[in-house]
Amino acid sequence: MQKIKASKFELTRDDGKVLRGFEFRPEGKNDLPVVIVSHGFMANWMTTVAYAVQFAMLGYCAYSYDFIGGGFGIRSDGKLKDMTVWTEVEDLTNVISYAKERPYTGDEINLMGCSQGGVVSALTAAKLGNDAINKLILFYPAMCIPDDSYSGKMVFFEFDPDNVPDEVGKGFMTIGGDYIRTAQKLDIFNEIAKYTGKVFIAHGTKDKIVPYEYGVKAYEAYKAAGADVSFMTVPKAPHGWLNFTPSDMDAFFAVKEFLIKDKKLIMDVDVKLTGMEPVKLTGLYNDVKVPFVGDSKTHYFEGEVQPGAYDTQRYLTVLPAKMCADYVLKGKDFAGKDCYVHIVNKFNLIEDMKWHPSVSTDSEALSFVNDAECDALFGMKYPFKGPRIRIFAKD
Repeated sequence: MQKIKASKFELTRDDGKVLRGFEFRPEGKNDLPVVIVSHGFMANWMTTVAYAVQFAMLGYCAYSYDFIGGGFGIRSDGKLKDMTVWTEVEDLTNVISYAKERPYTGDEINLMGCSQGGVVSALTAAKLGNDAINKLILFYPAMCIPDDSYSGKMVFFEFDPDNVPDEVGKGFMTIGGDYIRTAQKLDIFNEIAKYTGKVFIAHGTKDKIVPYEYGVKAYEAYKAAGADVSFMTVPKAPHGWLNFTPSDMDAFFAVKEFLIKDKKLIMDVDVKLTGMEPVKLTGLYNDVKVPFVGDSKTHYFEGEVQPGAYDTQRYLTVLPAKMCADYVLKGKDFAGKDCYVHIVNKFNLIEDMKWHPSVSTDSEALSFVNDAECDALFGMKYPFKGPRIRIFAKD
């Protein structure tokens, strides 16, 4: 299995407070693209670590960390009452500088933020600009913070918006007056739209903390500014959907697509499994053949999976150590010509945990895929109706 190296890191801010977090990266690799994942209000690194690990498995050097004074159970220094959105922008900027200085990272820097971490990531991207930040990923970004600061209620903190005290709350559940006052001065949608690079936003329709409409407004602000922005509606999802729930898996699947956005969706194969045929049992390994049918409908090709399609799988106890799907589809290319597409898609848990598709065709219009370096994304249709395989290539 490709080994993911996990290590702690620490950074000292100008005021002497220490930020702490974790770095995850594929061991032995260099020139790695970077993803920095930022947590939400009163949260901590554990709410984002699953994303960081998944990014590392995709070949990124990924960071999950605690903002200074950022929330409960943090490893970093500081108290909640000393935190503002702008102190967190400073923290994220410091993490970016740290990541860029590593000998195994390259020039590509991507930011992902959840809730308030999304606001901080968006403001940081606007501050540093398109040349510094390649892509921006925002999960249920808390663009409501300025409006909440004027309303006199932020989550469960209540106050007089016209006479903001120095502290709001009690004990460890205390935010500083500066947090509210700086939010009241923030023209959030004009500010974030200074970044006009590639942006992906995902927001749930049942979000009661940051209403869905704020995600839409962020999308509209980026769109009006000329950003290359995508928006994903997550039906019936609340605020802060949990890792590995259907909502989360669908959203992260879309993030994977976003990260390979320079490639086009060539095939979108809706797989229907038709059984399982044991082949042999050898030691720890159990080989099976899984027959399937299905179809693909994209701009480039529409057609049906032909009889004889199999996914040959080798299991190491209960884990699929190796898989190889070999199948042919027949249909029409985007020029309206009859053609076939032959796909061989391999996965090796031991080597790199990635899909490696090769595609060949007799279509003249699709001939660019014959020698192309393709990417494949594997997902499940809910409620567990079967796999969905999407294959991307440069046109």
